Amino acid sequence: MKRKKKIIVAPLNWGLGHASRCIPVIRELLKQEVNVLIAGNGGSLLLLQKEFPSLRCILLPGHTTRYPVTGHLVWNLIFQLPQIILSGIREHRAIKRIIRDEDIDAIISDNRYGLYSDKIPCILIIHQVFLMAPKGFKWLGKPANRINQYLINKFYCCWIPDYEGEENLSGDLGHSSFLPKSTNYIGPISRLSFYQTKKKRDVLILLSGPEPQRSFIEKILTQKILELINNSSGITFKFLMVRGIPERNETIELHPNFSKVDFMNSGLLNEAILSSEVVITRPGYSTVMDIAALQKKAIFIPTPDQAEQEYLSEYYFQKKLYYSESQSEIDLKRALENYNNFSGFKKVNDKPLLKNQIQWLLEQLD
Repeated sequence: MKRKKKIIVAPLNWGLGHASRCIPVIRELLKQEVNVLIAGNGGSLLLLQKEFPSLRCILLPGHTTRYPVTGHLVWNLIFQLPQIILSGIREHRAIKRIIRDEDIDAIISDNRYGLYSDKIPCILIIHQVFLMAPKGFKWLGKPANRINQYLINKFYCCWIPDYEGEENLSGDLGHSSFLPKSTNYIGPISRLSFYQTKKKRDVLILLSGPEPQRSFIEKILTQKILELINNSSGITFKFLMVRGIPERNETIELHPNFSKVDFMNSGLLNEAILSSEVVITRPGYSTVMDIAALQKKAIFIPTPDQAEQEYLSEYYFQKKLYYSESQSEIDLKRALENYNNFSGFKKVNDKPLLKNQIQWLLEQLD
C-alpha cells in the first residue's frame, strides 16, 4: 500500500484568524488523503484541536504578542522584537527536529516564518507580501519590506489567499512589486459556506485578536450596545456577541436583546453570520474573507495603530464595499444607519484554486 503523504499545517498564534483560514486547507488535504498533523501554540492551536479532534497536534514554541493599552503599537512591537526573533529561532530548531523524527513530507505555514527547510517543500500562506507602515513610521517601510522579502524567499512557494486581478480583497498588501520569486494566488479561503437561512438577529459582533485590545473593544461595544438598547424608544435591535475566547464555553444574557457567547465552532459561527443582518468586527483579513464568502454586510472597526487593518478598512470604504468606524469615535447608531449604503464584496470564488495548488504541492512530493 502506498504511504500517505505527511504534511504539517501550522498557523501563527496571533488572534484566531490564521488558524481559522487553515481550516479549509486542512479539509482539502484530508480530501486528497493526506496524513495531516497540526502544529502551533495558544488559542490558534486550541481552535484547530476543536475543529479536528481526531488529528494529532504538535506543540511549537511561540511568542504571545500583546497589544498595548496605551502608547503606540509600533513601539510596543519594537520592544517585543528580541522575543519575537528568539521565538522564530526556537521554532525553526523545533521544526528541523520534527521533520527528522516524524518523517514529514511538506509544511504549510500560515505566517510562521521559522517553519522553512531546505529538506522538504515548505509553503508560506501570507496575504501581506507588502507591509504597510503606520502613520508616523513611514521610514520603517523600506527596511521592513526588505526583511519580509528575505524571510518569504526562504520558502519553497508563497500562497496568497486572494484573487490575482483588480477585483480583490487585499489591495496593495497582496498585489505589489514586492511579490516573492515563487508566488501563487489561491483565491480567498474561508472555513464557512453560504446557504439560505432565516434571520434571527440584527447584529452579530465578532471579536478576536491579541489582548488587551480584544477585551478593550469588547468593553466599548458592550457599553455602546446597552446604551443604544436602553435609549432607543421604538427601535428594537437584537445583538449577539461572539467573544472569541476558545478556552471558555459560557453564554451570558445581558438583556433580552443582547447575549454574549465565549466561542463558536465553524458550524455554529457559519449559521450565526448567515442569520444576522450585519456583522460588526475587526477587518482582520481572515474575517474579511469569511464575510465575503457569506456575502454579508459589515461594519469594520480597525485596531488602533494596526496599519494593515487601517489600510483595509479605508480601502473597502473608498470602494464602497464595507462601512467602517474608528475605535475612538464609534457611533453605533450612525453605523447601523449607514452600513447598507455599501455593497459588500460580490465576487464568488468559483474556481478550485486552493484544490489545484494542493494537487500541485502533492505532485512535487512524488
